[in-house]
Amino acid sequence: MKLLKEKDPVEVFTKAVEILYNATAHSLGPNGANTAVVYGERLEANPKFNIINDGKQIIDNLTSEEVEVACAMQTIKESVLSTNSKAGDGTTSTILLLHELMKSFNKSNCSAEDRVRAAFEFKKAKKRLLDELKKYKLTLGDVSSIKEIAEVSLGSCDFSDLFEEAFEFAGVDGTVLLEKTNDEECSVSKIDGLSLNMIGFVPELALDANGEINKEEVDCKAVVLNGTIKTFTAISDVLLKSKGSKELIVMFYSSMTQEVFNMFMTNAMKPEYNILPVSLEGYKDQMFKYTHLISAAIGSKVLDVSTKIDWKNVEFGSIPYLLCNSEALVLRPVGDVSSTLKDYKLNLSPRTAIVKVAAGNGVLLEERFRRFEDAVHSCANSLKTGIVLGAGRTYVSVANDIVGLPDTEVSLRARDCIHTAFRGIYSKLFENCGLEAPETAKSIPGYDEETGAYIIGVVGSSDKVRKEVYDSYSVAEQVITNVLDMFVSILSVKALICDVQR
Repeated sequence: MKLLKEKDPVEVFTKAVEILYNATAHSLGPNGANTAVVYGERLEANPKFNIINDGKQIIDNLTSEEVEVACAMQTIKESVLSTNSKAGDGTTSTILLLHELMKSFNKSNCSAEDRVRAAFEFKKAKKRLLDELKKYKLTLGDVSSIKEIAEVSLGSCDFSDLFEEAFEFAGVDGTVLLEKTNDEECSVSKIDGLSLNMIGFVPELALDANGEINKEEVDCKAVVLNGTIKTFTAISDVLLKSKGSKELIVMFYSSMTQEVFNMFMTNAMKPEYNILPVSLEGYKDQMFKYTHLISAAIGSKVLDVSTKIDWKNVEFGSIPYLLCNSEALVLRPVGDVSSTLKDYKLNLSPRTAIVKVAAGNGVLLEERFRRFEDAVHSCANSLKTGIVLGAGRTYVSVANDIVGLPDTEVSLRARDCIHTAFRGIYSKLFENCGLEAPETAKSIPGYDEETGAYIIGVVGSSDKVRKEVYDSYSVAEQVITNVLDMFVSILSVKALICDVQR
């Protein structure tokens, strides 16, 4: 372990942010450019490109040759990717705002002690920014604006009809999934089933190389277990029943001790067993209702693991249709469970739409799938949490709101730094559109004063597509939260210690 006195920790983090910024800044916005990522162990022998536009994919394996900078990058990436995991988007916006904030602050040349004081000031400013953000929240009561929201995420209007069709079918509380297909054209398939989109755990044995489960038109049997499974013998018979079975057995269970889980998984991963254990721990206080709801959907009883189960006489429920991936599990109920859904008033959708992504080649398919993925998250989050005006205008508006506040609420240093940084993301979006950023927040790329619409693309040589730009409120909220939290953490660092394990 060595104290690196010659290296300023903030400078190390600044280098890390700069690398992430240079890798992703050009991809911001509907007119953002693609990135070609070269991958493979022996590039000179078998070079491959993956053309992507998604910030999350771009920074996934990005690193630096400097050990300290690489570690700083990893720390920042974890914070940045939490924006994506919680809100489904916003990776690039988080990187850009953090970069602009550090760039603006570093001009002041503060001492290490003054940085700590500044960290407190910015921590205080975060709460005020989030309070101001709430003023710009717009609520969607239906799916009427989904097409416009999808167009912005996709960067064109070519496939927005698919998202309109999918969300109109699934409804506000429904589930929309994505699936790669070998079909010639993209399409939407619809399932009148029961969608569970809060699954606590789906084990690795059920995941393919892409981390997704994809089982369609599978005849399944299922059993629902309530209570904590404390001994392996309590479920060993379920495992044995799946041995050599042509039908997949889905085991829904409330919870399991780590020791039993390890023993069960060791056996379940063997090819002779055909079982899919699904944990319902994510439902927490709603556990009892969910287990009974699932049992009603598949036509079976809920078994209590706190008592000895007579597995010889257990009747397994039937699932005539099962579709799984890393986001949701869809069951087609045996009977009509609409009354059950109504009685429990739970956030479960009896309808699921699957947008099938098609393309002419593998490279285009990957790039299109990532854009579709962003669009699904944007649409779903907009319906769930509301929207804010996009194109960076809400960030600028929120920053403008705190400029006139007294020092007792937000310090002058924090106000000036935040205002400069938030306009930075706004200017970058204009740059990616090939335009110069205007002085007012209302004037955005291609803004039409008469119609109040934003030009998001060009069809042919002259006809322009005009639509308003929206961002998901949850994305804007997570971006501001994670950027300020990460920035405060960086400013609070006073020493850099290298602890290399040899």
